Amino acid sequence: MGGFQSVGHALAETLAFVRTGAGHGIAVWVLAIVLFWSAVPKLRNPMRAAVAISDFRLVSTPRRWQGALLGATEMALGLFLASGAAPGVALAGASVIFLAFAATIARSLLIGEQFPCYCFGGEDDSITVLGLLRATALGALAILLLTAPGAVGHPGVGSVYLEAIGAAAVVGSFALVSQYRKLLGWNADTVNFLRRIGEAEL
Repeated sequence: MGGFQSVGHALAETLAFVRTGAGHGIAVWVLAIVLFWSAVPKLRNPMRAAVAISDFRLVSTPRRWQGALLGATEMALGLFLASGAAPGVALAGASVIFLAFAATIARSLLIGEQFPCYCFGGEDDSITVLGLLRATALGALAILLLTAPGAVGHPGVGSVYLEAIGAAAVVGSFALVSQYRKLLGWNADTVNFLRRIGEAEL
């Protein structure tokens, strides 16, 4: 029970921080960075994004404009969040996108489908339960920010930079943790390679 209590306490502290001015700003930037990260591969290769949309059974025939439209929408929402312009509309749009994405992932997982989702910068990463949890958490965060009391937007240029740096650190940390399997595999390959070199020298 002590472990669950610690997790619950940490979650409560995180929610309380998000409701503060600085925490709110960092959380908004987290959503903006994730939206930018997700939009770039779609805009770079809209046809592959359209194929992913078709794999999710949202359209019958993939078209380049579908992937480009989704990427442009994510980019626009990210820009609105980063600039502080129309924050309510941007947060509402972000919550819809993330939760709709979570719903489509859940449906595909339930029927046993596996395919690259072309999301969050991972062009070849297949849909997973982790991806479902990530999209759900981002959607929940957007709703929390939308309903949290206090001013939305950025209090000053200096604060904006600090919030952006803090958000980039948060997103980078989560991205690194999400790649732990690849990192462990790389580490094992490196150790084996060095061992073979040592054996060859002997």
